[in-house]
Amino acid sequence: MLKHRKGVALAAIAASGALLLAACGGSSDGGGSASPTQEGQAGGTLTILSPAEQILTLAPQVVYTGEDLAFLGATIQRSLTAYQVAPGDAEGTTLVPDMATDTGTASNGGKTWQFTLRDGMKWEDGNPVTCADVAYGTSRQFDIGLAQGGPVYAVSYLDIPTEEDGSSAYKGPSDGTGQELFDKAVTCDGNTITFNLNQPVPDFNYTVTLGFSAVPAGMAAGEEYANKPMSNGPYKIQEYQKGKGGKLVLVRNETWSPDSDPYRKAYPDSWVYNFGIEETVADQRVIQSSGGDEYAMVQGLTTASLPVVFEDPQYESRRIDAFDPYTIYAAVNAERIPDQKCRQAIGVALDRDARIKNAGGVFAGTYADGAVKPNIGIDYAPTGLWDGLLGQPVPGTGDPEFAKK
Repeated sequence: MLKHRKGVALAAIAASGALLLAACGGSSDGGGSASPTQEGQAGGTLTILSPAEQILTLAPQVVYTGEDLAFLGATIQRSLTAYQVAPGDAEGTTLVPDMATDTGTASNGGKTWQFTLRDGMKWEDGNPVTCADVAYGTSRQFDIGLAQGGPVYAVSYLDIPTEEDGSSAYKGPSDGTGQELFDKAVTCDGNTITFNLNQPVPDFNYTVTLGFSAVPAGMAAGEEYANKPMSNGPYKIQEYQKGKGGKLVLVRNETWSPDSDPYRKAYPDSWVYNFGIEETVADQRVIQSSGGDEYAMVQGLTTASLPVVFEDPQYESRRIDAFDPYTIYAAVNAERIPDQKCRQAIGVALDRDARIKNAGGVFAGTYADGAVKPNIGIDYAPTGLWDGLLGQPVPGTGDPEFAKK
């Protein structure tokens, strides 16, 4: 396993990526939220240089990658609750209210959860964000076409009957079958939304950070909404052109008020997400930092650029090197190699040092001891994988003789 630093489960490396940026207005996180000890300065355009040819998805019920969740969550999509923006492994996993006034209230042994929405929240067209919008957004998780690749917590947890094949009796707003079942599981009373669950879920208030974002109830069901979703955040989409040379341009949402959104600082005036930029070209542009690129950033540098940036003190204030939430692992086909001891032997024999070197050396990450990383907080516990769990310590270069045993 490779633990990403920025950040293989067999032979683990905990990978680390580098984020290089010239921070707009002095905020070194670049995402519109300053750390508790650093306030930003409003204004300017923040540019992102990406090799991808589009955002994977803009659909609130489908977006599921950490990078896209962070970007869209900081700009156009809000959730009932969110994670506190703060450095460190502890503060950054603290749950805080977002669209809701608090982090939710559980009853009925954890099978019922209520959230009350903040006053004053508006969509970019000026209409208020309502409880019905949150319910409608939640219902879109049941649309099979939308749910592919995204979270399906609503499908798993809401108290809605299932068919004989295990599928939900509610088929989502695109189909409409079973709508009355959904309407019993998710109810609105003024600005308060209630979720009735099929089982106790003590951390459901964490669950609603994913896939439960509001969508205007009058919007047509289906996938087309993802082309230009309505914003209830501090920015809105002005332009979205996919493909090489395309870009996503976000400008300020005039209907957004910081009074109804203490979570987002919204420092930049605009965001420009450039697509199809060659990675080596993007590296050079942010390293040189001239013209408009003075406020450009990349999500991860190429291996060749890492020593340039991390061994030169002139870049110290512009680089970030920290664990991301992900672990890279190599999976063994257990059907082809059913013997667990044989699978362990492969991990023991593997030269993990070589894997790290090939991935970028010290800048790539470090050994992981399981699929969960230390910066996930309370979910992590050391396994001792390389320190004796398998019978004796395993060096980074591997131990073929121990593997034979």
